[in-house]
Amino acid sequence: MEQQRDGYLPPLDEMVRQTIAVIIAETLLVETGDLVNNHDHADIAERDIRDAAEVIASQADLSVDGATEDEISRAVEAGLERIRGIIGGSS
Repeated sequence: MEQQRDGYLPPLDEMVRQTIAVIIAETLLVETGDLVNNHDHADIAERDIRDAAEVIASQADLSVDGATEDEISRAVEAGLERIRGIIGGSS
């Protein structure tokens, strides 16, 4: 995430959730590379994984005073397991 031209800087919790979503999505895309890349609609499959990761990250239970390393780790692991279950992966 970057500061907007108008000077807007996203709130810290939004940046943390976006980071969680990116970690989840990138990990799953690496794990499922052959499945996604060989899919007739690879672009849609990738977008679906990224969208699911964003939704899961938005629902992560994080401290109001700032996310701890443990909370971030748990959110990433929970997100990975949830989407792995959806796509049938066990990596």
